[in-house]
Amino acid sequence: RMVELSRDAALLICGPTSVFLLTTCTLFRFAERRPNCLSFLTSVLGVTLSFSIVAVVPYDVWHALAAQKGASPTPTPQQPPGGGGGEAQTASLLRRSWAAIYWTTTLLCYLLCPVLMEFEASGDFTVSARLRTSLRRNAAFYAVYIVAGSAALVWLIVSGEVHTDLESWCIAASNAWGLLVLTVLMGFGLVGVPRHLWRLADPQEQLQRLYVSAVMKDELRLSRLFELQDAMDQVRAELTLQQPASAAA
Repeated sequence: RMVELSRDAALLICGPTSVFLLTTCTLFRFAERRPNCLSFLTSVLGVTLSFSIVAVVPYDVWHALAAQKGASPTPTPQQPPGGGGGEAQTASLLRRSWAAIYWTTTLLCYLLCPVLMEFEASGDFTVSARLRTSLRRNAAFYAVYIVAGSAALVWLIVSGEVHTDLESWCIAASNAWGLLVLTVLMGFGLVGVPRHLWRLADPQEQLQRLYVSAVMKDELRLSRLFELQDAMDQVRAELTLQQPASAAA
C-alpha cells in the first residue's frame, strides 16, 4: 500500500511539476525584466496553480472511476469496501492537494497579487514607501470585501442557513464570485480578443492608429515642454529676487 501511495503521489506531483517548468520557461522568455523576483515568482506560482487544476482533474477522475470499478459489493476481511486503506489514503492525498491549490490561489488572488500590482505601479523611491502606497491603495478594496463578507456571514448565521462548516461556505462564495466575474468579462474576451488579433493582421490599420497616437504624443510632449519652461522661468525669477538680498546681507 505504501508503494501504491508513493506511486499515486508521484503521478499527482508530475503534472503540476511539468506545468511549473513550462510556465517558468514561458514567462522567463516573454515577461518584462523590470519587475522584481518576488513578482515574477508570484506570477509563475499563479499560472502554475491555474493550470495544475487541468493536470490534477484527469487523475482525480481516473482515481474515482478506478475506485468505483474496484469497489466490492460484499466486503471481506481481506478486501474492505472501496479498496481498503490505500484508497482512503489516496483520496485523502487528493483532498489535501485540492485544498492546497484552493487556499494558495485565494491567498494570491485576494492578498499578494493586488499588493504586488500596486507596489510595482507606485512611483516612490524606497521599498517601504512603495509598500505603504500599495497598502493604502488596497485599503478600500479590502474594506469593501471585509464589510460585505462579514455582513453576508452574519446574515447566514442569523437566518440559520449555515448547516455545514465555514470552509464550504467560503469555497461556495469564492466560486460564485469567480463565476460572476467570468460572466461579466467573458463577453468582452470573446469579442475583444479576436478583434485585437484581426487588427494586428492589418499593417495599414496599425499604421493609421500609430499616426493618431504619434500626434497625441507630440502634443503631450509640447505641453510638458511648455510646463518645464514655465517652471524654469519661475526658478530664474526666484533666484533673481534672492541675489540682491544676499548681496545686501
